[in-house]
Amino acid sequence: EAIAICNAIIKQFPESLGAKKCSSLKSQINQKNISITAEEYIPIDKNSRLLVNYKNIDRLCFSGFKVSKEQLSKFNKTYNDNEKITFINSLEKVKNWEANLRNEEDFLQHTTEVVVPKFKQGNYLIVASESEDLSSKKIYGTTAIQVTNLTLVQNNFDHKTNYQIVDRNNGKPIQNATIHLTNEKKYRGAAINKKLITDKNGFAS
Repeated sequence: EAIAICNAIIKQFPESLGAKKCSSLKSQINQKNISITAEEYIPIDKNSRLLVNYKNIDRLCFSGFKVSKEQLSKFNKTYNDNEKITFINSLEKVKNWEANLRNEEDFLQHTTEVVVPKFKQGNYLIVASESEDLSSKKIYGTTAIQVTNLTLVQNNFDHKTNYQIVDRNNGKPIQNATIHLTNEKKYRGAAINKKLITDKNGFAS
């Protein structure tokens, strides 16, 4: 209805201020957008799901890129779109898949879930866009996942921090796992950089 009213005003009074405002409103209504969210940790070789929030889109192409923690940190600190796209295109692509979205053509935000294919162990950047070819003229969304069968459980007891590594699929404790503790050095406070080995019950402190 808003689009129809805008079109009528633009047609009847094309040079008016109202027509210019209607053109701006039409652009906002027709604007496409997308964001994707994933579970941060997922098991090895098991399907998971992405939460997709979108507007005015009926199909998406997804790509999974292998990344290191250092590369992911660099990407998260990059804010220029052209630099982000260049960075993404430099990564190793390991998965491609597509999903059709329900487009009600009501110009509203919608949410759906999309199945993610199975991944091997590692860190991945997931990219969603209207086409496989990324460019600054096309919208896209990103999220990161870590594929692992391990879960780190942390608790504090008697002013002491305890850690436990367990299998995320069955809860079994993992013996002889290495936990590497680090922090970003601030202006104040000591730097942390130490390794712990879990015992037969998966604990380390």
